[in-house]
Amino acid sequence: MKRLSFLSADSLITIATITQNDQKTIKNFIIQVHVTISSLFKHFEILIIDNGSSDQTTKIIKDLQTKIPNIRLAILSRKFDSDGAYLAVLEDSLGDYTIILDVNLDPPTLIKRLLDKISHGYDAVIANARTNPLRNPISKISQILLDRIFIKVFAVPFELQPLYTGAFSRSAIHAMAKSGYKKWHAKYTNTFIGFHKITLKYTQKKSNRKQPSTLIGYLYQALDVLVSHSKFPLRLTSFLGLFASFLSLCFVIYTLCIALYKDKIIEGWITTSLVSGGLFFLLFLILAVLSEYVGRLLTESRKEPVYTIAQELNSSAVNKKSTTKLLNVIRR
Repeated sequence: MKRLSFLSADSLITIATITQNDQKTIKNFIIQVHVTISSLFKHFEILIIDNGSSDQTTKIIKDLQTKIPNIRLAILSRKFDSDGAYLAVLEDSLGDYTIILDVNLDPPTLIKRLLDKISHGYDAVIANARTNPLRNPISKISQILLDRIFIKVFAVPFELQPLYTGAFSRSAIHAMAKSGYKKWHAKYTNTFIGFHKITLKYTQKKSNRKQPSTLIGYLYQALDVLVSHSKFPLRLTSFLGLFASFLSLCFVIYTLCIALYKDKIIEGWITTSLVSGGLFFLLFLILAVLSEYVGRLLTESRKEPVYTIAQELNSSAVNKKSTTKLLNVIRR
């Protein structure tokens, strides 16, 4: 067994992924991951979070559990959004280091590259895929526009592209799982907590997975993430409210001056209509933004679970070469 010399021999490594109707790819993925990680470490687990598969995905995994050791399958009680499934990975992993891969897009060879980076003392290695060359021009332009201009203007320190893939230390996993942002865009929490991290560029495999292709879609995603993680929209509307109030005061002073120094006052219904309309527009805009924040606070106050696990299964096959002393596992 050729183990990476820079990590402890007793380190427990978790290789995690999220499945959803992946019966065509899951078997080869698990086999390749097992071959890769078993050649590097003797203490490891392959954690699979199934997010409401309706095909034969879970059956294939259960069959592999009888043949391949160290596979742990957690089946969510229903289909949750991607953030909920991602959070399930963070909270259910046992490893001293956890590597999260996309079952359809990420090659298992990425595991060693991620471990190479994590060995240099980083708490998080964010795997950022290069732009898919098959993506249409509208998608490319809109993503560049939002990543480099829109997000920077609003001072939100992350790229718009969802960053699920990566390697994380136990301290980073714990911090992300306990973050107050976890229910809203959990995939971005690694950029907000302030880990010692680095970005790793890599090339994804070809996939038929549908990619967002319109500027409207990216704008909606950016706005949703911005409201979830930044106070800038609220501060902006507060500034607009104060500015509108200042304009209203100036208009009152202007009206008083006209009344004092002019004998005949022309009917100012156009000016009055424009000002009234503008002020009402700003007022309702402010109320809309405030309603969004209040709605999110109300949802969080309900303390609804982001996910629930209906069933958890372990491999029935036993790895005779492995020892019983594993980190992060309490044996009674």
